[in-house]
Formats: sequence, structure tokens, C-alpha cells
Amino acid sequence: MKNTNLIMMELMRCSATGTNPGTDLLGSVKKEMLPGMFTLAYHHDLVHLLGDVLDENGVLENDEIATKYRSFVLEAIYRYEKIEFEFERICKNFEENLIDFMPLKGSIIRSLYAKPWLRTSSDADILVKEADLKRAEELLIKMGFLKTHESSHDVTYTYGEGVIIELHFSLSEINEGEVIGQMLSDVWKYAKVKDGWKHQYALDDNFFYFYHIAHTAKHFSMGGCGIKPILDLHILQNTKNYDNHEIKRLLKQSGLERFDFALRSLSEVWFSGKPHDEVTLAMEEFILSGGVYGTESQLLLLKKRRVGGKIRYIFSRVFVTRRELEYEYPTLKKHSVLLPFFQVVRWVKFILKGDKKHSKDRYEIIKNISEENIQKIDNLFNKIGL
Repeated sequence: MKNTNLIMMELMRCSATGTNPGTDLLGSVKKEMLPGMFTLAYHHDLVHLLGDVLDENGVLENDEIATKYRSFVLEAIYRYEKIEFEFERICKNFEENLIDFMPLKGSIIRSLYAKPWLRTSSDADILVKEADLKRAEELLIKMGFLKTHESSHDVTYTYGEGVIIELHFSLSEINEGEVIGQMLSDVWKYAKVKDGWKHQYALDDNFFYFYHIAHTAKHFSMGGCGIKPILDLHILQNTKNYDNHEIKRLLKQSGLERFDFALRSLSEVWFSGKPHDEVTLAMEEFILSGGVYGTESQLLLLKKRRVGGKIRYIFSRVFVTRRELEYEYPTLKKHSVLLPFFQVVRWVKFILKGDKKHSKDRYEIIKNISEENIQKIDNLFNKIGL
């Protein structure tokens, strides 16, 4: 008999692909399972996927848990419509103002789902060339968007209530290694103008696949990636025809071959009925316990794994790396001489913010992380090549 997690995964696959679940799968869903599935799906922003397939197939009744599922379905539709309306408005304005741009991530993948609103996201991601960034920002402000954050690779804008746009001018982030970062910085070489447009670009399918794996690896290494990227991977593999030789070349060059294999193996367990092995079981535990972006304790565990003991961890938080500072203070990227200055600015900012309690809590988590847990994670990450 399949456990509740695997039943939930099958249901989400049917929802995402528009496949009939069948009487056997629907019959395995017991009423007492619904609250537990709701809780797990909630932590991964996937309640609407379950709610849609359960409601369409008459599993949900008129009770409290059914109301919760249905409310998340309506919320997902509303969220999608809001973001999609503003996203289309941006595309139209960028096209009219001769700004080359490229939609990324969920903005592309959702078109492969049975219903685009089933692939929710907290924001819309758009890439522009760095030379066009200023003009793109001026246009967004003119359209009524408010700038809320800036990093070394993107600028975040919001509009109204709940619409977030991440305007990327680089795909290379602090969390990727140098090789992957360099490969992602060449993104425009793998793009071509989309049919019917003059300034909207689309990524080559093979490079988009590589980008998806690299982006998932980044989140995995930061404490967890959630279920959604693995479901996306299943969708990508079953809706696109890839050049396997080119995919292998990109993965080998980036050092992500083993991670890609592990990710595909887990996808086959969750969504194609393959049996678990030692690695997929460990990955499942790590991902399901972490939610969409991983827990802080998992993030800190990984940091302790990288830097060593408690003293080294403290030192690494006082004197952060140049790449970390560049993420927080993008100006440093062009003016490396300011490195000591921004280290001091960061300390002053910490003191003025009075965030000592949070730092103390983080230190307590670090202090209580056992060597057994570090070894467990170390074994998993070594096996999947991270």
C-alpha cells in the first residue's frame, strides 16, 4: 500500500498534467488523510493543485477541510490573474520601448501545465540586458511600480497588493560556483527572438533545462528547494524534446551531472511510480521537511557543514566573503576598494537594527546541531555531487 506522501504526489501529477487519476488512486484517498496532505502541501505552496483534482473528482465534501482546499484554489486563480495581467503589461511596454527582455522560470513553465494558474509563483521573473537596466527601471516606475530591493543580480519591484516583479540583469548569483556563474552569465548566447515579437526573447530548451537544474541546486544547497521544482522537472521532461548530447555537455561542464541524475530519480519515484533507494529517501526527507525554501535550521546546518565548528561559523558571519557583500551592496562589484568600508557598514547596520536576539537564536541552533546530522547531510550532498 502506498503511503500518504506518494498518493499526494500522484494526485498533484494528475492535476498538473490534466491526467485522469483513475478509481484506484481516488479510492486510496481516505478522509482522514486530507488534513495531513493539506498541511504538507501548504508548506510547499501546492494546496491548490490538490484541491483542484480532489474537487473535480468528487472527493471533497462540504466540510471544513474541503472549504480550506477550495479557498486555496480560488486564491491561486486570483494570484495568477493579478500577476499575469501586470506581466503582460510589462511585456507590451518593453516591446514598445525597444527593450530586449526574456521571461524566466515560472513565467515559462506554467504554460506547460494543464491550467497555467496551477503553476503558482510568488513573483514574475524577467531578464533584461544590463545596458538596458536603467531604461527598464524607469519604465516600471512610470507604470506605477515601486522599487523595494536591489541585489547584485536583480532589482525587485512591487505593484498594488501582491504583485512582485524581479527584474534580473544577470543570472549569476552568489550561491552558484564560479563555473556555473560564468555559464549563466552567457545566457543571451542561448536565446532567440520569440515568434511574433521583436524584443521578447526565449531561451533554447536545452539551456532552459540546465538553468532549471542549476537554480534548483542553488536552493537545495541553501536548505531546501521544495516539491515544485521536481514537479516542474517532470513536466519539462514529458513536454519537451531535448538534445541529450547538449544537455550532458552543459551538465558535465557545470559539475551538475550527479545532482541532475538524483533529481530525475526522485522525480521518477514521486511521479512515475519507481521505488525509492537510499539517496531518493534522504532527498525526500530533506525536501519535505524544508518547505518551499528550506528551514533556517537546515540552512544553518549546511553553513556549519561548509565552514566547520562554532568558532569558524562566528568568524564567517563577522567577516563575510566579498561575494556575500556584493549581494548586499551591489556597488562593491564595480568598486572593490570599498570592501573594508562595506564590512564596517554591515556591522553598524547590525548594531543599529538591534537584531541581537535573532543572531543569538541562530547561534543556539548552530551550537545544537549534532555531528551525526552534519554527517548525514554530508553523505547526501557528496552522493548527489553538491
